[in-house]
Amino acid sequence: MIQKILNIFEKKLTEEEKEKVNFISKIELFNGLNTKELLAISRLLYERKYKENEIIFFRNDAAQALYLVKKGTVYLSLDIQDNEEQIMYCQENTCFGFNALLENQKRKNNAQITSEKAVLYVLPQTEIRVLLNSSKELKSKIYYNLSLNQNRIISNLFETYRKNIGFFELKKMF
Repeated sequence: MIQKILNIFEKKLTEEEKEKVNFISKIELFNGLNTKELLAISRLLYERKYKENEIIFFRNDAAQALYLVKKGTVYLSLDIQDNEEQIMYCQENTCFGFNALLENQKRKNNAQITSEKAVLYVLPQTEIRVLLNSSKELKSKIYYNLSLNQNRIISNLFETYRKNIGFFELKKMF
């Protein structure tokens, strides 16, 4: 009952805020966050529009932002000598650039737009720091989701290694 009374005095969300909150709630990194937490994140996002073949970042660039794909496709790749190896395609309702959640990191891969047009939400690292320092509970939820993501990636790596033994020395990873 008290919560209902308090809700009466809260500001109603605009349609744009509702749309952003709805969008963010579909991103795995933000699973389990409540509406207030999602709204706080939505207010820190900057919308950027890109054209086909536009580079978002290169390997070894400073990891200064997390990217959420609203529309379009982003190609993540790793440059190896003169070749480029595909890592994955990020499409709508996904995010990439996770190492921006950690301080003083460099990008491990390249990111480039492959669709004719793309719309990304950008969450700058400075805003990430403020956000994570504002609530231990929020920080815990986001890092838990990040851990699940990293665990899935490592599991996939190990499974690939089992099927292709010898393409690299596993002990060099550690």
